[in-house]
Amino acid sequence: MANSTLSARQWIHPDEIETSGDLPIIGGGDVTRGIYLLVYRAREPIERSIGALGNHVFDTGMYFYVGSAFGTGGFSRIQRHISVANSDRGVSHWHIDYIAQSSAIQLIDILVVPKWDGECALASALHTSPDCATPVTKFGATDCQCKAHFIQQVSSDVSHREVVDARIQRIL
Repeated sequence: MANSTLSARQWIHPDEIETSGDLPIIGGGDVTRGIYLLVYRAREPIERSIGALGNHVFDTGMYFYVGSAFGTGGFSRIQRHISVANSDRGVSHWHIDYIAQSSAIQLIDILVVPKWDGECALASALHTSPDCATPVTKFGATDCQCKAHFIQQVSSDVSHREVVDARIQRIL
């Protein structure tokens, strides 16, 4: 099952997603659940308190956040992430919300993988990449055994899409 669903993955630019409208057509249009990967660029260091994980400084660079859209609302969760990032409300429900609300970070790309319940598999695969590092242990992964679901891209020699696609090829 992983082969066919992973091949149906789709990169979406955040500007293609309305925070109060429909998502772009995903996987033929009738798919509402799966996993997603948010790609953030930090333009300057960010210092944040991440709930129970404490205070942390995040360097400039690229970051990946792997999430599940199998719960209530499915892929509409992506719209929520965009809404929180564009808000000064200060509402932080998930670990990523603490980071996304900083004006120093920008959501630049989104990967959607319909029908595949591989959130932990993708996060683990990214952790094995020589191009990636774990900035905060258990960030986004307090409900599973993963090291974290928030990963920093430490290499600037390759694009974020190349890093992610290379890890997906290893899963296939």
